[in-house]
Amino acid sequence: MKLITNKVVLEILNQFQTIWALNYLANLAGWELETYMPEAGASDRGLALAKVKVLMQKLFLDKNFVKLIQSLSDEQNLNDYELGIKRVLEKQLDEFQKLPHHYIEEYEKAINEGQVAWRKARGASDFKIFAPYLEKITDLNIQKADYLGFSGHPYDALLDLYEEGQTTADVDAYFDSIRDFLVETLTMIKKSSKYIDSHPLHTEKYELGNMQFLNNEVLNYLNYDPNRLRLDISTHPFTSSFTSNDVRITTRYNDTDFGRSFTSTTHEFGHALYDLQCNPELDHTPIYGGM
Repeated sequence: MKLITNKVVLEILNQFQTIWALNYLANLAGWELETYMPEAGASDRGLALAKVKVLMQKLFLDKNFVKLIQSLSDEQNLNDYELGIKRVLEKQLDEFQKLPHHYIEEYEKAINEGQVAWRKARGASDFKIFAPYLEKITDLNIQKADYLGFSGHPYDALLDLYEEGQTTADVDAYFDSIRDFLVETLTMIKKSSKYIDSHPLHTEKYELGNMQFLNNEVLNYLNYDPNRLRLDISTHPFTSSFTSNDVRITTRYNDTDFGRSFTSTTHEFGHALYDLQCNPELDHTPIYGGM
């Protein structure tokens, strides 16, 4: 049984394919930035990705495509999948309508250059390397909040992009509710006679090849499919999901603590496992991954 049957939604998805393809390539470039791209290529990649994002915006704001999205409000009996597509597209349309082309270009360039600067700063343990990039990205995000609009705190506009419907007040209330418990628990652990600052295993040196072997064995034990999932190295572990048949995770190796890569790999595999089990029929739609 097909998940999506409404004719208007199907026409929207047909026109959405070019936008999806551009977004796929943009996400692939993001994965490549974190894994294999030479550092000197960041500026060029940032420029290319900025142009791709602006092209996506122009396709999204095409008059006929906008009319199709707006016409969904007149459709009756949309199922949950179709309603999800409607919600996500309306949200993306609202964002693209509010952000100027020049802003999108500037933001993408700053993010790309900042990412490389952050890696250098991390490796050198020197915040000054990253500081000017962080300041620029922060300023750009403040601008984004102004463009998108907010009724309470400026961060509400940014938080809604990642945790839809959540506000700064919601997050503050949540952390306020667990702060005392966390402080008490940490104090109890550190006072315990069994607490140690470092484990004896951390005095050893571990070869990269051996740690990679361990991580691959862990994935084998978890029954991962090498035809649909790959493991690479990055400065900070992450998961990139392109379709239900193309999910990529990364880990980070520390030569005095093999546990860091071990736990990172299993953690990221948890994210990947979710993506690998998403319905393939949703792969090229705005709601892939359960958005």
